[in-house]
Amino acid sequence: MSLGARYNIGALAATRALLAALDGGSSTRCVLAFMGDSWAHGDSYWLRQFTKTLQTKYGFGGIGYVGFQWFGATSGTWVDGGSQPSGGGAGCSRGDLVAAPVFNGAWTSANSGVNSPSIGNAYTTAENAYVRFGFPAGHTGADLYYGGDGTGIIDYSWDDGSNWSSPLALEAAVPSLIALENVPSGAASLRLRRVSGRFEPHGVNMKSTASGVVVHKIAASGSNTTMWSAVDLDVWAAQVDSLSPDMLACILGTNDQSGSLAAATFGANVANVMGAIATQNADIERLWIGPAENTRDSAVTMAAYNAAAKAVATSQGFAHYDLAVLFGPNPAEYAFGTDLGLLDATNLHPATARGGVLISNAIERLLAPVH
Repeated sequence: MSLGARYNIGALAATRALLAALDGGSSTRCVLAFMGDSWAHGDSYWLRQFTKTLQTKYGFGGIGYVGFQWFGATSGTWVDGGSQPSGGGAGCSRGDLVAAPVFNGAWTSANSGVNSPSIGNAYTTAENAYVRFGFPAGHTGADLYYGGDGTGIIDYSWDDGSNWSSPLALEAAVPSLIALENVPSGAASLRLRRVSGRFEPHGVNMKSTASGVVVHKIAASGSNTTMWSAVDLDVWAAQVDSLSPDMLACILGTNDQSGSLAAATFGANVANVMGAIATQNADIERLWIGPAENTRDSAVTMAAYNAAAKAVATSQGFAHYDLAVLFGPNPAEYAFGTDLGLLDATNLHPATARGGVLISNAIERLLAPVH
């Protein structure tokens, strides 16, 4: 792996020290958060493998944030065991352990414009509408992240609907979180059901006290830097901070390119988003991951975006990693159907078994205590 891909990796010293401590047998926790577009939201591209590799090596610290927004047709009446929202990617970074949340009843999703960790939500006012997901053993707490108008009342079940909690009022009319009680230590299935009012769940952070690694997936397929920059960044950064990440990484650019966003504007958006995190909590280490070039015919190259992001990294003091060095300078040589085949059939995303493996390995090595 060329060292030219990496810039200011010293800005990740605390995260790498935590992994070194875990590698040496110490009991501690390292919490990572990855935000961005489908390159992060679609965890099967590379983020799932990356998370699995770290948790196998350093210990399973819990599944972390399970998001509820989806991408595609945003509204519908969904059937448990039948039709579900289109445009997957909801859920957590371990899609092999936690399947995408299942919806029942009339629900709508917003994929941006929301002051949630992943700038999206799902919401309903339908009677007895619910959302559920199963999770593995090893969790000791669960925080429900929610928005709405303060009218929502819900109940919840840890055994997929056999037994229910007392009604729980979601009284905050601003993005907030509330702890769910009686989290089982074993594998279980959480079901969250609307009782009355507007129920607007953003996600659930499944928490653990176990030594090891947590990887929060807080991403939005189809998003771009303008969408992330447009939310109330003070509120958003506080929501991210409440997930207690040691490091926040962002990968964006593909959808900015589709609109030929000027590189200068891209850089300004990067500065806004990454600066908000530093203002909220200067102890959160930050990493910008620049996507490789794709075959799209755009007026702006990914190289221009990566240069703009690196300039912000220089001024703000965070780390930058350019995936173009991994993939190569010419997307025609690694496009779908070529011998390299690093991109999938869309020619906009990494092919899981080839480009995705490269990315997973590269970011793992980037954070590893020893290279």
